[in-house]
Amino acid sequence: MGKWNRPRFRIRFSMSAILVRMYDSFVAAIRNYRHGAASRISASQQPHQTWLNSRPPGTSIKTIIMSLLFNLCQTIDRHCSSVSVVIGKSVAWLTAVMAITTTLVVVSRAFFNSGSVAAQDSVTYMHALVLMCASAYTLRSDGHVRVDIFYRRYSPVQKALLDALGTLLLLLPFCVFTIAVSWQYVANAWAIREGSADAGGIPGVFLLKTLIPLNGALLALQGIAEMMRQLAVLTYVNDDE
Repeated sequence: MGKWNRPRFRIRFSMSAILVRMYDSFVAAIRNYRHGAASRISASQQPHQTWLNSRPPGTSIKTIIMSLLFNLCQTIDRHCSSVSVVIGKSVAWLTAVMAITTTLVVVSRAFFNSGSVAAQDSVTYMHALVLMCASAYTLRSDGHVRVDIFYRRYSPVQKALLDALGTLLLLLPFCVFTIAVSWQYVANAWAIREGSADAGGIPGVFLLKTLIPLNGALLALQGIAEMMRQLAVLTYVNDDE
């Protein structure tokens, strides 16, 4: 088998998996619905009474729809977040390598009067990889800086609604804008296979620039996961009501 047939990371992210989860959720919801209805039908009821008319109090079509929506949101959140987790944890170790490389570059210049342009460039590449590829994982972990003035006073429902609207109206448009603006910029770099402007540097500037739209795509994917998570919270609350 070729090297391309052995992926390093197996990311379970496919529409077929989501559809299978949706079907399983639907079957489970219908099964629980029928079981709840059958357990509450009294002996005095007519045997020909329809299932819809015999459903128990507190169980409705809305409950089934909310249950399906809740499971769907959780499934999308789980699959989208798995991409951010795999990539984020994969590049996290570069921070230690970056610190060691920077120390070696400084020591070699200060005490041995020698240096390497490629080593200096590698620090820039590693920094860009960590910043661009781990930002989605940081978003999942709620690690980004938050200016909190009113947010802490809100209830969980208000926080979920605010986060969902913020993702939909601010984060996702920003991601689309980032991808659209940088697309031609990256395409031009790929067209000429742009390399380092310094002699002895790493000839992969076109790869470095590719991280810009990749960052937008990863943030958008995690933004969808975050929005699904907040919708799941709102759906659960509405279902209880």
